[in-house]
Amino acid sequence: MEGGVVLGSKIFVVTDSTACISPETLAKYDNLLVVPLEAIFDDEVIDDGVLSDDEFYEKLANSKKPSTSAPSEGKFIEVFHKAAEAGARNIICVTLSSKLSATYTNAGYAATQLEKEGVWVYLHDSQFVSYGLAKQALIASEMANRGASVEEITKTLEDLVDRTHLVVALDTLEYLRRGGRIGRARRWLGALLKLKPILEVAQGEVQPLERAHGHRVAVKKLVNRAKTLGPLEDLAISHGLFPEGVQDFREEMKLQGLRPDNLLEVPMTSVIAVHGGPKMLGFVAIERSR
Repeated sequence: MEGGVVLGSKIFVVTDSTACISPETLAKYDNLLVVPLEAIFDDEVIDDGVLSDDEFYEKLANSKKPSTSAPSEGKFIEVFHKAAEAGARNIICVTLSSKLSATYTNAGYAATQLEKEGVWVYLHDSQFVSYGLAKQALIASEMANRGASVEEITKTLEDLVDRTHLVVALDTLEYLRRGGRIGRARRWLGALLKLKPILEVAQGEVQPLERAHGHRVAVKKLVNRAKTLGPLEDLAISHGLFPEGVQDFREEMKLQGLRPDNLLEVPMTSVIAVHGGPKMLGFVAIERSR
């Protein structure tokens, strides 16, 4: 063992459900595990990803105070044990932004328990959600399978953080307000009326970027923002239950001379949609490595 790292041990990667990794994609990775967050509808607690879209949005519409909860320390311990049982003694745990959830903190508590059992867990704050988190988890998994060290993987993840941008247009700030994840965008509450807030996740926190008069203008501003970030390694569109918004984004890309065929589509999980609402539309852009 060297500096806590068990040499020659298979490295597993653990992430959380806000990465929005589909079951089909997850099945391709033999060293990647996902810990679910929870959606809370009044007194009913449901693991992220259990409900169908129709079931989830019906509950979201009818719940008086929908909210979410981070995975408990116990849930992380359970998943870390699964990795250990599969031969891992080194685990890289990549979570959503520590400023948006207690997920990172709870993973840290669990890591302390695993250390007593000779399993070393290395925490990494992705500073993002959705594809911004998923990209980091998938890259870590691929590098681990190629034999990269913990140090090499974490260095690559830190570089990815610096090259990632997440921008989202919301139909309303109400869902963020109810869930307590509004951050610096709080100053816009009560002043938007028919304006659509455009927010950016920067340094792990939701921050106000600009406002748009209506959906079409919001889409144009989103694409404008993506265009300023090139050249890009990846561009992914994320949404709640808003396929028409995705189509509008693709059309605007064509108008602005971008290639919509390179656009990845990543539906949001229920936990993210609790805070963003059904008509949230945004993108994750990852700049090419310099």
